[in-house]
Amino acid sequence: MRLVLATRNPHKVREFGPLLEPHEVVALPDAVELPPETGETFAENARVKARAAADATGEPAFADDSGIEAAALGG
Repeated sequence: MRLVLATRNPHKVREFGPLLEPHEVVALPDAVELPPETGETFAENARVKARAAADATGEPAFADDSGIEAAALGG
């Protein structure tokens, strides 16, 4: 099965590819525009990106979102 990763970052595609074998992981096509990340959590942002990628391509999609959180700095 072909899976669209909602990113154009080739490093992420190479990272996820072996983890999801035997499925083929492909990057988001250049023509697809992702919506802004407006979620309050990394999971919400990933869900928004994955849904947008699936809707735009008609293929199963997933996304990854991460960042650094520093509670001591108020965020």
